[in-house]
Amino acid sequence: MNKITKIIVGAVILALVVWGGVKLLGTKEEKTTETIKIGAIYGLTGPLAGLGEMFKNGAVFATDDINNSGGIKGRKLSLLIEDGQSDVKNSVSAFQKLVDIEGVKYIDSFGSAINLALKPLAEEKKVILLANSSHPKITEGVKFILRHSNIASSDAKILIDEVKKKSPSKVGIIYLNDDWGVVFNKKFQQMLRDSNPLIEIISESHLPKDTDMRTQILKILSGKPDLVLIASFGPASGIIVKQLKEMNYSGDIFMNIGFALSPDAQKIAGDAANGIYYQTMKKYSRFEEDYFKKYNKESGSFSVYAYTNFELLKYAIENVGYDTEKISDFIKNLKEFNGKYEYLIINDNGDMILETIVSRWGR
Repeated sequence: MNKITKIIVGAVILALVVWGGVKLLGTKEEKTTETIKIGAIYGLTGPLAGLGEMFKNGAVFATDDINNSGGIKGRKLSLLIEDGQSDVKNSVSAFQKLVDIEGVKYIDSFGSAINLALKPLAEEKKVILLANSSHPKITEGVKFILRHSNIASSDAKILIDEVKKKSPSKVGIIYLNDDWGVVFNKKFQQMLRDSNPLIEIISESHLPKDTDMRTQILKILSGKPDLVLIASFGPASGIIVKQLKEMNYSGDIFMNIGFALSPDAQKIAGDAANGIYYQTMKKYSRFEEDYFKKYNKESGSFSVYAYTNFELLKYAIENVGYDTEKISDFIKNLKEFNGKYEYLIINDNGDMILETIVSRWGR
C-alpha cells in the first residue's frame, strides 16, 4: 500500500468514526426528545359521562401546564385518552390498546369495577395505574397501583354518623348492584347495626343501566322507613330521588358520594333534590378559577384529582426516572405531596385518601 493510498484509507476510516459518533449522539438526542406517553381510561360516554368529562378536563389541563413549562426532563407529554364507557370489557380493551400497541407505562383511570379489572393487568405488565376508585381492595397486595380517592368504608362511617343524629328505627337502602355499590351497602349495614342492633333495614338494589326504580322504591316505602339512603352513581341516583318524591315520600333522604360525582343525576333530580343530605368532597375553587381562565368553560368539581395525579407522576419521574417500579416505591415512600392545588398524605399502600363531608343540597 503506497503512501497516498494509506492517506485515503485513513481519511475514510476517520470520516466513518466521526459519522458514527455523530449518529450515536443524534440517536441519544432523538431518544431524549421523544414524548412521554401517558394513558387515560375515562367513561366519556355511558352512565358516568359527566364524571369522565371532569377527569378528562383535569388531565388535559395538567398536560398543557406540564408541556408549557418545559415538560418532564425536557420531554413533552403525549396524552392518549380512551373512552372505556364505564364498562369493564371496553376498559380492559382500552388498557390493552394503550399498553400493547402504544407502549404506555402510566395510566390514569376511574371507577371501582374498572380498576379492579385492570388491577391484575397492571401488575402483570408493570404499568403504573393511578386509580381513582373507592373500593377498599384496589391497593391490596399490589406493587404498581396507586389510589387517589375516597374509600367506601370511610364514606359509610361518615354517613352513619349523620344518620344516627336522626335516631331512625327503620332505614331503607337503594344501592347500585356493582362492585362499589355492593361493598358500600355491606359496610353501611354492618356499621348501622353496630350502632343499633335493633334497627330494621329494608334493602333493594338496581342494575347500572336501570332507568326506572319504582318497583324497588315501592318495596322500600311499604316498610315505612324513617329515612332512605341512596348509594348509587350516574343518572340513576337522580332518577331515584325524583321518583321517591313523585311517590310522595316526604322523609329524609341521604345520598352517598355518587350524587355529588354525577352532574347528570343533579340535573335529573332538579328541585326534588332540595334539602337532601348528600356526601361530597372539598372544593378547590382556585383550580376551577384557573381552568376557567384558560379554557373559558367549567372544569367540574373533581377535575383537580386527575391534575394532581399527573403532577405527582411528573415529580416522581424527575426524581427517579422512568422505571415504573422505582416510581411506585418513590411515591409510596413520599408520605406526603404538596401539589399546586392539593395536599396529599400517602400511606404505605400508595393510598391518597380523600375525606368526605355531608351537606344539604340547596341550603
